[in-house]
Amino acid sequence: MFKVLLAVDGSRASFRAAEYSLNLLRMNPAVELIALMVYPSGEEEFSLLMNEKLKETILEYMRQTTDQYRAFFLEQGFQINVEQLMGSPAESIVDYATRHQYDLIVAGTRGRRNLDNLILGSVAHKLVHLSSVPLMLVK
Repeated sequence: MFKVLLAVDGSRASFRAAEYSLNLLRMNPAVELIALMVYPSGEEEFSLLMNEKLKETILEYMRQTTDQYRAFFLEQGFQINVEQLMGSPAESIVDYATRHQYDLIVAGTRGRRNLDNLILGSVAHKLVHLSSVPLMLVK
């Protein structure tokens, strides 16, 4: 079975990547597709400082965002699984794809963190350099 990891963040580019992934499913319904959202949490010390209310708010936002992707695929007749993680997006995506032996990562080229793209480099750029799993970037 061909396994595809769709990296999502709620951005327009991410939804275009979802549309591309939908085409993969249409060509081969046996493709296993999971949508993974990673909320950037920063350093471990920052995570410890987050209060429970803030964590609940972030988790609810992540659930709502991934539910949009789940609904998008369901409207097209495909049921997908979704996962949510907190951490460094690129590193978390690559780690997840590697640990779970995915055959392809699909991601958008521009996400929600535009200021970070100028300072640190985009998640897509980091994926290109970190991933040993084949990567499809959708513009």
